Amino acid sequence: MATQAAIQPKRSNHRWLTRYVIPLLAAAVVLGIFNVALYSRLSPSRPFAIYALPFSDDFAQDSIGQWFKFDGEWKVSEGGLIQANPDAQKAGIYLPLWLDQGQPYQAQARLVLENSSTPAGMSFNAQYPSVQQKRHFVEIAAVDGKWQVNCGYTQGSESKSQAVVPLELPVDQPLDARLRVDVGKESYSVALDDKVLVRDVPLQYQGGLVGLNATGAPVRFDDLAVTGLGEAAPAKPQVDPQQAQTLPDKAGVLYTSDFTGDIAASGWVPMSGDWVFRDGALVQQQPNEFDRNISYNQPFESYRMTVKFRINQGTGAGLLFNMPDPTSKKGAHMVRYADDGSGVFWGYFDKDGAFTGQGFKGASAPGTDSHVLEVISGVDTYAILLDGQQLADQVPLVSQRGYPGLTTSESVASFQQVKISSMNSTETALVGDQNAAPVTDAQASNLLANTQTLSGEWVKEGATIRQQATEATDYVTGIGVLAEQYTLSAKIELPKDVADGGGGVIFHMPKRDDSKGAYMVRFGDGGKQLFWGRYSQAGEFQGIGSAPLETETGQPHQLTLVVKKGAFDVLVDGEQITADAPLDANSGWIGLTSFRGPTVFSDLQMTLGEPSK
Repeated sequence: MATQAAIQPKRSNHRWLTRYVIPLLAAAVVLGIFNVALYSRLSPSRPFAIYALPFSDDFAQDSIGQWFKFDGEWKVSEGGLIQANPDAQKAGIYLPLWLDQGQPYQAQARLVLENSSTPAGMSFNAQYPSVQQKRHFVEIAAVDGKWQVNCGYTQGSESKSQAVVPLELPVDQPLDARLRVDVGKESYSVALDDKVLVRDVPLQYQGGLVGLNATGAPVRFDDLAVTGLGEAAPAKPQVDPQQAQTLPDKAGVLYTSDFTGDIAASGWVPMSGDWVFRDGALVQQQPNEFDRNISYNQPFESYRMTVKFRINQGTGAGLLFNMPDPTSKKGAHMVRYADDGSGVFWGYFDKDGAFTGQGFKGASAPGTDSHVLEVISGVDTYAILLDGQQLADQVPLVSQRGYPGLTTSESVASFQQVKISSMNSTETALVGDQNAAPVTDAQASNLLANTQTLSGEWVKEGATIRQQATEATDYVTGIGVLAEQYTLSAKIELPKDVADGGGGVIFHMPKRDDSKGAYMVRFGDGGKQLFWGRYSQAGEFQGIGSAPLETETGQPHQLTLVVKKGAFDVLVDGEQITADAPLDANSGWIGLTSFRGPTVFSDLQMTLGEPSK
């Protein structure tokens, strides 16, 4: 009886098991399933549904419309794939064919180099979306008077060589050879004209995309094939006719959208947000974040981009254009409705992704009606139209060519059509007189072209603006410019006989018509001091710093504000008053502020971008 009693489970242990352990295990399983489902929903879709193994292309026809292109000028000509831009640096083009990890395959192509100044080769196991920054490569280049093969991988902007094989071919003769890589689960081999040059090179990346790369021009590729190891290549690329994009026959139209079918096969590449095809439109349905972007994987140059869209929720939506990289907003231009619905603004993102505004034009709130936003991208400048009305002309281009895209900001929007037309087609008319001049370094007077009075009595006279209300309070006018990093200067003349008069700049305003959360720097006590600080969300000013001044009253004095990333500097008449004052906001609208009056602002000057150190 003692032995039987000893092996009986204790009742208290059973209750502990059923009360705690089993529910915890069940919760872990549910959380695991939820985590997988959430990851599947939030991770970006790979638009690689067009091709499947085995694949081959002899480039007898133009079949690269939906391939991923990075820099260069890629075109099918005379039965080959040509990279024709002599200034291209590390140009790449990739098949929309995803190869899974552990999938052994063989990729090969004929490569023709006419001179020694154009290194070129193949890329493989390129990791989406950073295909140029994370990939393996095999490249043929001229070194010390002879051709050589170099294989390795990229990490960001760096190239890591794994093996170099000199060839006996002199560089004074054109190179015409078949380059091949055999990719296994953990290593790869390289062959030239079926002669193996190097074996068992370790893989840094598994799975991904296959592509071609070139620096300079002309470079010619032909007879590209990607197969499983030991498989024969088909005679032509296997394209699903239901997924192939058919362009209209209308002369001058380079692309027109068809938002039906599978978004993964459409050529549109989601960068952020939740993008879906619905009822013949491309819909971004995530309402609570900024910069929800998507790009199209074909670059254009000198063209007209027309976008028809409707904002279902919120007000911030528009387009991107001339994106250097279809996976990043860095370097791209943007035109969209402002978050407060007060109008349309435009500008560009710098190499670090910081936005610099180039202009603003007031307009009626978009509501839920359909609107047509157009950009005409020329050689050095661009123009903007909204619903057929010109907003701006001769805006300087920072990026002259690149990929088109769409964007939303704290909004849900349905994009019904996107069309790209050639500049020399009848679709592109010459733009007439400008109605809203852009803000550029060379057009300082235009800083007053789009002012919006928030309080006070502001009167413009040419390149001068005067606030003439005299009550003891702060008055503000916005200048219609949204920017992140810049240098802004203005000559400010305070009233001579007002002891507490003041004037200055308000900046990084979250909304064009609201100072809550904004920063301010201004003269005080009739010009005897300078102070700076920030408005709270309740609208109360909170000082950060101040300094006494010895300025002559009744005379204009130059106030210069240098806004950098995370900090700002202030100068008076060229003398630095404070440096690296803390700045928590990243960007915002700019305005002028006056305490009492009359206060005169003149000679406004603005230089975009952070100053060089």
